[in-house]
Amino acid sequence: MKIILIGGKANSGKDSTADYITKYYREKKHLDVVNIQIAYYIKMYAKQIAKWDGDNETKPRQLLQDLLT
Repeated sequence: MKIILIGGKANSGKDSTADYITKYYREKKHLDVVNIQIAYYIKMYAKQIAKWDGDNETKPRQLLQDLLT
């Protein structure tokens, strides 16, 4: 099993890189690949503890940053 973590700023190509890696391992190595975006789970948690509605305008930025560090 290999675990590959990709991090970076917004719009820096993380999804594109993950897609490339996924395609490589599926097509060339014939391996199963699971692509999980941690931000989804962090946002889901923030919605519960901060009563956030999910809207970008009301995003609890400091909380989200604190959860990821």
